[in-house]
Amino acid sequence: MEEKSILGTPEQVENPTIIEVITNGPLRVLGPLEVKLADGTVVSKPGPRTTFCRCGASANKPFCDGAHKELPPFENA
Repeated sequence: MEEKSILGTPEQVENPTIIEVITNGPLRVLGPLEVKLADGTVVSKPGPRTTFCRCGASANKPFCDGAHKELPPFENA
């Protein structure tokens, strides 16, 4: 299946993207990808995995830097 990257160039998608939700942790994306940041900058991530912050504590947002490990455990009310 042919898709267009965020840069507008066609690319062949061989395998589906897999996104893993890590309990009390980040989102892990498997495979190469491009991330368009809020300022328009495009960051290429060749893989094999990229992790995205879900807790908001990362100093490297949108990417996870492990800061969630220092947070108190989340408990459902």
